[in-house]
Amino acid sequence: MRIMNGVGRARRAFRLLKENPGLIPWALLPAIMTLVVSVAGIWLAVVYGDDCLNRFWPDPGEGALHWLWLATMSLIRVTSALLAVFITPWLVILLGTPLCEPLASRVDIILGGEEEAVPFLTGLIQSLRTAILVTGFGIGGSVLFFLLGLLPLVSLVVGPFVLLVWTPLFLCFDLQDGPLSRRNIELKQKVRLLMEQPLDAIGQGLVAMGLLAVPILNLVGLPIAVISGVISVRDHELSGKLEPVGTVQEP
Repeated sequence: MRIMNGVGRARRAFRLLKENPGLIPWALLPAIMTLVVSVAGIWLAVVYGDDCLNRFWPDPGEGALHWLWLATMSLIRVTSALLAVFITPWLVILLGTPLCEPLASRVDIILGGEEEAVPFLTGLIQSLRTAILVTGFGIGGSVLFFLLGLLPLVSLVVGPFVLLVWTPLFLCFDLQDGPLSRRNIELKQKVRLLMEQPLDAIGQGLVAMGLLAVPILNLVGLPIAVISGVISVRDHELSGKLEPVGTVQEP
């Protein structure tokens, strides 16, 4: 099943990283950035959630109202933490993925890919620009779907769509964008590549969500997700969906 390709690529990515220790230093900077973003996001969500409740409804002090206030505070903390976990992949895309360009480029060479020579700073700027656009469209669409989900019955469709289709597709696009850009693939072809095999892209994105959304796990999850994106592009090359170049070396 194509939707399971993402799992296989993640395994290959982990094996490649383990068998090529020279890649580890290039994975550390984005990994640390991801951890900081995740922890800070959850901490800010919980702290500011508490502040908002205390501002509009201070602790009554005693009695049943105090226990109601305490229950409300606990619910806000849990909801805020879950919201932060949902937003974390978008923050990782914006702040962490551009820092993975040197890692992705070296992985592509190991896999036998041939890229256009792009200066490091130019590649970083291009990746950051794409990350901003992807994050903007992704979060904007998520907010719109959230508002639609407030309508009766619509939430039954919108919620699963955002979780299982919308976010995974955007994540997959961003992970593939770097190696595709270094091959001078135009935006129209990048989108077509994504939409011609939606199950493959959704599966790739779902695995990336799991790797990026969970604090601590995403310390290694981001590099693995990025390497998986490079492997995906090489798979597409070898299957004829892109012009095949070089020969792949199985990790």
